[in-house]
Amino acid sequence: MPLPCVFHPPPRKGSQPRTWPGSHSVTEGAWTVSLLTFWNLPTTAQLTIESVPANAAEGSDVLLRVHNLSENLQAYYWYKGESAVERSVYSGRETIYPSGSLLFRNVTQNDMGFYTLRTLNIDLHEELASVQLFVFISLLTFWHLPTTAQLTTESVPANAAEGSDVLLRVHNLPENLQGYYWYKGESAMDNQQIALYTIYHNGSLLLEKVTQKDIGFYTLQKLLNFMKNVHLFSLLSFWNLLTTAQLTIESVPANAAEGSDVLLRVHNSPENLQGYYWYKGESAMDNQQIALYVIATQETRPGSVYSGREMIYHNGSLLLQNVTQKDTGFYTLCTKTGHLQIEEASVQLFVFTELPKPFITSTNSSPVEGKDSVALMCEPETPDTTYLWWINGHRVADSDSLELSKDNRTLTLLRVTRNDTGNYECGTRNPVSANRSDPVTLNVLCE
Repeated sequence: MPLPCVFHPPPRKGSQPRTWPGSHSVTEGAWTVSLLTFWNLPTTAQLTIESVPANAAEGSDVLLRVHNLSENLQAYYWYKGESAVERSVYSGRETIYPSGSLLFRNVTQNDMGFYTLRTLNIDLHEELASVQLFVFISLLTFWHLPTTAQLTTESVPANAAEGSDVLLRVHNLPENLQGYYWYKGESAMDNQQIALYTIYHNGSLLLEKVTQKDIGFYTLQKLLNFMKNVHLFSLLSFWNLLTTAQLTIESVPANAAEGSDVLLRVHNSPENLQGYYWYKGESAMDNQQIALYVIATQETRPGSVYSGREMIYHNGSLLLQNVTQKDTGFYTLCTKTGHLQIEEASVQLFVFTELPKPFITSTNSSPVEGKDSVALMCEPETPDTTYLWWINGHRVADSDSLELSKDNRTLTLLRVTRNDTGNYECGTRNPVSANRSDPVTLNVLCE
């Protein structure tokens, strides 16, 4: 008759949370920096990530800087990809700072792609944000920056309104300079030279009353006298020009729970409007019109897909009440002025179900050591759900004796041993909810 195996299992290898100490290093090598700034209109503070620089030279360091963190956070989770899919990709070159920002040292082209941050607060509320990193091979390999104080430029402001002034500020100039040259474009072409020895002694370039024609690359070239050799260095600084504020829509919240209300908030409406036209879909199709709001009379006229749950406010924002998963998709706003000028903007709405508390089912709750395998399943199966597992309070990772299904919903223990004795829990989460099962005890019997 098999007897229970008495054992106090240690945590599985790889199951402990990994902490990366904060550090910073500067990599030797020439930098070709292109700073691309995408400007989000100010709304309520939303979790965002900024790549600094947005376009990095291979071998340089990149900071994925986090903005607008929620309060009372428990942890930060960083993922490679556009979604929070758990897989082990830590390379040893990453450092997470207390602010949640992620530093990549010595980046390569293999690091190109999307990165996703997931935050979790003490109320199990989650937020997700992603950013795309671009890494390019540096062609300026004939000159190495010193490991101290690297040469950089900064656009002040990073995004400028038409008619304003912009300073391309230079930091950390090398010594023994003979001069500096500014050019319009990605290379130092004589026919694109702006000035020799700019109006500021530190090499910074002031652009006054900028226009859209000023958008593009700017190259700073310095003439160095170092050990009787002349070296040229080009720093590419790209800057996006903002003109008048553009019509945009924000979904509040960005991810909605089924049964809740969602506001599609409008920003930067044009002046002298006649009305707001709302449509379901990515374009303004008459057969997909939700409603028209007439500003002069403050009247709402229902359209062909109006359900009675929609309300248009005087500022054009659309309230969707008691949303369902069928409401997921794009919504388009069309504005029309008294001069018949038309503007359109779209937004995507995501609706998710609140997840029930999960529970575990087992193919064998008392397996025999060395003979039996056990499959544990996290129930119920729900769409758009991430599944997690814990053994004795420690997160589970794949190993020689443990196998997770592709969706992580099934945990299989192959030829159990007494080390597998303990409490097993599973968790489920989606962008609007997270739950954890009650523990299930696995008793391994010894012959």
